[in-house]
Amino acid sequence: MTGVQTCALPIYAVDPTVLAKAVDLLGSEDLADHIDLNFGCPVPKVTRRGGGAALPYKRKLFSAIVESSIKAASKYGLPVARRARRSSITSPMRCVTSPPVMRKATSST
Repeated sequence: MTGVQTCALPIYAVDPTVLAKAVDLLGSEDLADHIDLNFGCPVPKVTRRGGGAALPYKRKLFSAIVESSIKAASKYGLPVARRARRSSITSPMRCVTSPPVMRKATSST
């Protein structure tokens, strides 16, 4: 994005294909400088569908979402980061699950 301040775009999805398409659209249209995957939202309307703070508990889906978004972002050189609330990060499940999945996905691109 030239001539514009750095733009980080926080997004979330519960479907890896949908998220990959969203990241692809953002990259192809040059709408963001980096992508923040949002895994911290505790709002019931988000967690009820398995998103936000509920997603890291679903290890296979979580991995698929991280991997698909990083693969889509890598075509455009967009970095991908994980966004979570402090209380989410201190949960034992999230501490064990999130960082290794992110490291594995980023090292395979």
